[in-house]
Amino acid sequence: MDPEAPAPPLIDALEAITAWRERTEVECATQFAAIEADRIRLSEGIAQLEREVNDLETRRSDVHERLNSLDDEENASAYRAVVYALATDRAVIEARSKALIRQRRARVRAGEKLLDDPELSQAVAEYESFNAATSELAKLPPSYRRAIQQHHDQVARRLQLVIDMAQGWGEPLPEPDQGVAIVASIDDADGSEDLPEEERNAAALVLVLPIDATLYSDWSEREEEDLCSLLAFRTVAAATELAHQAGVPEAPIAYRSFEGSLTIQVWLNGKETHGSLREMAAGLLDRVKQEASEFSAARISLYTLWLPPAVLIPPEERGDSTVDIEMPEDSSDEEL
Repeated sequence: MDPEAPAPPLIDALEAITAWRERTEVECATQFAAIEADRIRLSEGIAQLEREVNDLETRRSDVHERLNSLDDEENASAYRAVVYALATDRAVIEARSKALIRQRRARVRAGEKLLDDPELSQAVAEYESFNAATSELAKLPPSYRRAIQQHHDQVARRLQLVIDMAQGWGEPLPEPDQGVAIVASIDDADGSEDLPEEERNAAALVLVLPIDATLYSDWSEREEEDLCSLLAFRTVAAATELAHQAGVPEAPIAYRSFEGSLTIQVWLNGKETHGSLREMAAGLLDRVKQEASEFSAARISLYTLWLPPAVLIPPEERGDSTVDIEMPEDSSDEEL
């Protein structure tokens, strides 16, 4: 064999194939490395995203829980605000009541001092005689009746100052005007909470007055009527009339303490009422305000603040949306 003879073309072809194989293997190894790097990078990214998703789920759950607790937090804050406001209003009423009574006593003493005047004393006697003999005037001739009536009118005018001092509350106190609130709430009967308001039946109407709850037990020991007892009497009368207007005159009325404030509960027990209970109650409470001239003299304005029943539940007893109302065993014994 001639050593100088050229190698067969097959050898060159096989060497070229081997070189191609080696180059391809290097390229594939490089690609495998790049792909693995991308896989590891993406896997780490996916793991990070999964951690972020889990964190978002946790935060979402926390926000959802916070949202669900807003009602309780709001009611608890409102409860504390109501308790504080009622205590503040009680202090205002009690202070103004004492001042008004001192002023009234001074007016009565001044009126009594005026009566030391013999002429005024005689006028009082004539005034009282006229009132006692009113039924006899009809028997007199018209001219006599006119003369006696004219004389009586003159006597009444002379005594007007004394009458004014003995009656009424006198001039308003010099203190600045102050508003106080009666807290009102209607507790819906079980099963009617989701109905439209006009179709609901009430379990009870609750009125919390800004006066001390001890008035219920010691009202008879008070020396004279003051702002607290008058507000209680007027409100109890309104509650009684409300029961009649609503068509449930037998509804028991209970008296309780709400953090030291007198609470009046009209127990309706879910019975159907005639008309809107809230509108009827609001109208009667407005009448209480209009008739309470003593509060005008004390420069106190009465407001009615309607609140959801859940606001009146102590935070430590919260758990449902109903007011815990104690049904009186015998409401006939619970009267102011």
